[in-house]
Amino acid sequence: FWQYGGGLCQFHVRVSTTGTEPADFTAQIGHLTTQSYKQRTCLSLASFAGDSIYIAFVNDVVHANGHCSQYIALDDIEVKCLPENSIALTDVLLPEQTVVGQSVTATLKVTNYGGNHVGSLNYSYTIGDNSSSAHTASVNLWPYGTASVPVTFVPTELGENTIRFQVGMPNGTDDYDTTDNTKHDDFRLIDVGFMVFMQLMHLLEAIMLFTTCEKRIRTA
Repeated sequence: FWQYGGGLCQFHVRVSTTGTEPADFTAQIGHLTTQSYKQRTCLSLASFAGDSIYIAFVNDVVHANGHCSQYIALDDIEVKCLPENSIALTDVLLPEQTVVGQSVTATLKVTNYGGNHVGSLNYSYTIGDNSSSAHTASVNLWPYGTASVPVTFVPTELGENTIRFQVGMPNGTDDYDTTDNTKHDDFRLIDVGFMVFMQLMHLLEAIMLFTTCEKRIRTA
């Protein structure tokens, strides 16, 4: 479910296997704190497998007059069976241009779509015909959470390049769904001389613009 609130509002998620009276909800499966922005939250119901249950969301912040002092908003509440381990590569952040011989750091955005907490995953990349070996990254990914994984590499081929990133092996196990584990991005690799030339061109344009403005001011 998605949740947000009017400030740091705490609430419980409780389960009943007997009825819908407030006293029936004795099993607590979550004690959460809302933020002022929307958050997606996933809680486990594994201990109630095979049972008929009722779920209650309880706002804990109460005024002296008995009314809740803050509000919570809930949306898209779902009860479904999630695979144990399933991650997806949802985005890649990469500089559009870099200099040959210099290291480049890309940022992989990885989302956990499984029911288990993910503490580690593997990643690799391919530039042209050159592939890296698999590397292991430590992450702290709760269900429906997203982590940033930095990947540093040194490209060598001048010109336009396409790099393909791949993630997998959440918690050292096979990924349930591998169709969303790969993304590619393009970047341009230039040499130092070209970069210096472009910087000088920009500097020359700035000088010419300043000179033109100065002449106009004198004429006026």
